[in-house]
Amino acid sequence: MADNVGAGGAVDWKQLCQDAGLSWSVEELGLAGIPTKDVPLLIQVRKALEEYLQLAGDRQWMVHRFNLKQLHAMLDGGYQYVGDFAVATDSGLKACGLPPAVVDNVLCDQDKARVALGQRQQLLQPTGLQGASPNKRQRVDIKLRPSDFGSVKKGVPYLLQPLRSDTDPLQQSKACFITGRPMIAPVRGALSAALLAPEFGLILDAFWRDLGNPTPYYFQQAHKLLSLMRKVYPDEKHRQEAYMEWHNDTYPGLKIGLPDRSTSTPSPSIGEPASDGTFAVPSTSGESRCAIVLEAKNELGAAGDPHLQGLRYYQILIGDGQATYDYLEAMGHPAFLIGLSGPHLDISAMYRTDSNQVVLEPLTPLMSLTFDPLRQPTAMASLARVLMALGVAGWGLVQRLLKFQTPNDDWLQGCQEQRVLDAVTWAAGYEGNHCRKWFGFVQSAANDLKALCGQRAKARDLVPYPLWTTEYEGLRLLLPTNSNRLVYAATRLWDGVNKAVVIKLTSEKYPEEVHRVWSGAQVAPELCVCESLPGGGSLVAMEKLGADWSTLDMLEGKERQLAKEAARKALAQAHELPVTVGSKKGVVVHGDARGPNIMVRRLGEEWDVRFVDLDWAGFDGVARYSFSLNPRINWHHDAKQGAIMRQEHDRHLLDSV
Repeated sequence: MADNVGAGGAVDWKQLCQDAGLSWSVEELGLAGIPTKDVPLLIQVRKALEEYLQLAGDRQWMVHRFNLKQLHAMLDGGYQYVGDFAVATDSGLKACGLPPAVVDNVLCDQDKARVALGQRQQLLQPTGLQGASPNKRQRVDIKLRPSDFGSVKKGVPYLLQPLRSDTDPLQQSKACFITGRPMIAPVRGALSAALLAPEFGLILDAFWRDLGNPTPYYFQQAHKLLSLMRKVYPDEKHRQEAYMEWHNDTYPGLKIGLPDRSTSTPSPSIGEPASDGTFAVPSTSGESRCAIVLEAKNELGAAGDPHLQGLRYYQILIGDGQATYDYLEAMGHPAFLIGLSGPHLDISAMYRTDSNQVVLEPLTPLMSLTFDPLRQPTAMASLARVLMALGVAGWGLVQRLLKFQTPNDDWLQGCQEQRVLDAVTWAAGYEGNHCRKWFGFVQSAANDLKALCGQRAKARDLVPYPLWTTEYEGLRLLLPTNSNRLVYAATRLWDGVNKAVVIKLTSEKYPEEVHRVWSGAQVAPELCVCESLPGGGSLVAMEKLGADWSTLDMLEGKERQLAKEAARKALAQAHELPVTVGSKKGVVVHGDARGPNIMVRRLGEEWDVRFVDLDWAGFDGVARYSFSLNPRINWHHDAKQGAIMRQEHDRHLLDSV
C-alpha cells in the first residue's frame, strides 16, 4: 500500500470515533499514552466488549465504565473479539494490569455469554440439518470445469431459457446460471444486485452516478493500473500476475491468491478449482468465505467467456449446491467478480439464490485501461471512483463475514491497513453519504442471526436487505412470481400504533416531496418511510388501503363513471398543488395516471380517491418519461420515451379508463 495512506490519519480516526459515537480527543489519547494509529483497534475492542456485555445479561451500558487505558490494556492482552471475552480468565485479565473491580465487571455472568455464543454457533451449522430450511430446487450436476466453458455453447444448457408456459422459469431443472442471457430472470427469484447488498449498489453509484470524491490514493493507484494494463504481455499468466500485484498493493486486506492448479477439479469435495485468483476471508478454523473472484484473459477475444467461467468458479468455491450455512443462505453469499480482458476491466456482482443456482449481474461496463488521463480526465475520475468503491464495498462484505469467524493471525496486519484505508476513504470520499447508513444497517442485521435466517426460511426467497429488520412484521410479497416489481405488505409501528403498510422497492429515486404534498391533500396514501438506497433506488412504505378500496379500472357501468368524475376532480386538485424540491418549486405531473394507479372507494354518495405509483412524478414541463414505456398502453400522442411530461398527459390517461 502507498506510504501516503495515513496522510489523512487525523481525519480517519476522528471520523471513526464520530461514527462510533465517541468523543475521544488528541489530549485524552496523549494522556493515556495511546497513538492515534491504535484507535481503530480500540474501537473494535470496545464494540466487542459491548456485545459481550449484552450477551452477559444485557449489561452493554457498562461499557461506558471502561476508560481508554483499560481498553488499551485489554487490546495488548489479546482481547479483541467477543469470543476472547467469553473465554477470559481472572488471571489473564489481571495480567493486563486491570484493577480487580474491572476484572469482576468483565467476568460477571460470563456463563450467560458463553451460552448465547453457543446458540449463535448452532445457527451457523450447514443447511440440511434439523431445523434448516429446505432447498426449493434440486442441485444441478455439472460435470464441467470452469475452463471447459471455453465456448459459450457449453454453458447454454445451464442458462435460463424462455418457456411457452406459465411455469416459473427459475424452476427449470438446469437453469443454474442466471446471467441475463438469453433472457432476464423475474426480479422476485433473482433480486437486482443493488437490493441484495448495499456494497453492490455502491459500485453502481460510483460508475453510473459519479458518487464519491476519489481520494489522492485511488488516483495514484488508477495511474499505476493504467501503466500496467496498457502493456502487451506474452500470455495470460503474466497479465494476471501484474494485475494481482497491483491489486494486493492497493487493497491490503483483500489480497487475491492463487490456489494450487494441481487440484483443479469440478468437484468441491476433491479440491479447490484453479481459478485465476480469489480472495476469501481466512479463519482460524481453516474455513474461508469467498468474497472476490478474478477471471483474467490476456486480450479481448481470448478463449472463453470470463463471466461464465468466473461464475462457475464462484459456484464451486461456495460449495456447488452442497451443504452451506444458514446465514450465508439468508444473505445470498454475495461476492464480486473482477473481469480482466486485456487492458479492459469490469466488475460484476455474484450471489446464490438456492441450491447451486447462482446469479451474475454486471455492475460496470467493460472499462478501457488504455486512455490518456490528460486527454480524458473524466474517464480517469470515473476509474478512480470505481476503484475506490471496490475497496470500500469489498471491505464491507468482509466485515459481515467476520461476524461469523475469527481471522487468522497472518491476515491481521493487512486487515489493520485496510481498516485505516477504509476509514480515510469514508471520511474523505463519501462524507455525509447515505450509503454509510446502509453498510451499518446490514452489519447490525447480521448480529441477529435468528431473525435473519428465520425471515429467509419463511419467504423461501431471498429478501431485499432493506427489509432485514423486525420493524416489518408479517412480511409477504403481494405481486405474482413473474412480476418485475417488488411490492410487499406488512405491519409496522407508526406513530405509536401498529399499522398495515405497503412496501415497494424502486430502481430509481422516489419523488418523496411530491408524495408528501399529495398525501397531505388526501389525494395519495399517507407516506410512512422513504429512504434512498445505494444503487439509486428507494425504500418506500405507505399506508395500506383497506378492502373497501379498489382500482378505478375494476369498476363497471355507472359506478365507474361516478368514480371517474371524482378522480378527475382529485387530479385537478393535485395538479394545482405546489411542490418544493430543493431550490425548485412548481406544480407536478403524475406521469402514469392510468386506472390501475387510481384507488377509489364509495363513502355514501361521495367517492374518495388516492393516486398511487408516483414513481415517475415530477415537475410539469420539466420531468421526462421513463425509457421503459409499455407500447400497449394508450399514451398521449406526445408521450414518448424520454419526452417531457405534461399534465394534459395525465388527463388523457384518466379519460382513457
